[in-house]
Amino acid sequence: MKLLKWCLLSLLFLPLVAVANPIAEKTAYLSLHVSGQAIKVVNVRIKSLKFYEMAKDESDFRYEILGKGGEVLYSSTFSDPLITFEDDFSDRKNPRGGQRHLDENTSHLKVPYLKKGQRIRFFRKQPDSDQEMTMGTAVIDPK
Repeated sequence: MKLLKWCLLSLLFLPLVAVANPIAEKTAYLSLHVSGQAIKVVNVRIKSLKFYEMAKDESDFRYEILGKGGEVLYSSTFSDPLITFEDDFSDRKNPRGGQRHLDENTSHLKVPYLKKGQRIRFFRKQPDSDQEMTMGTAVIDPK
C-alpha cells in the first residue's frame, strides 16, 4: 500500500520536476544602488543554490548577462527598484498606503551565476517610447 501511494505521488509531481530545470547551478545575489539614471552593483555574493527561471515582470527594467565576447547569455526583466509599497496604520480606522516613487534606492537582485558570464548590463525603457537606455554595466564574477 505504501508503495502504491509513493508511486501515485511520484506521478503527481513528475510534471513539476520535468518543467523546473535550473538555469544555473549557482545564484548571484547583487546589491544595487539605483538612481533614475544609473544602476551600480555594490556587492556580489555567489551562493551554491540553483537558479530557476522566474516569471517575467511587466517592467521597464531589464538585465542581460554577457559572456567574454559581449554575447548575451541570459536576459530577464525585474521590478522597478525605485518603487516601494508602504502601509500606514497610525490611524487604525483609516489606514493609508500605496506606492512611493523614490529618486534613489538600495535594492537587491537575484540572477543566475553562469560559468561563462562575466558582466551584467542594466536597461530601462524610456517613457513614451520602446527605446531602452543603458543604466550601467558591472562585473559579476567576484574573483
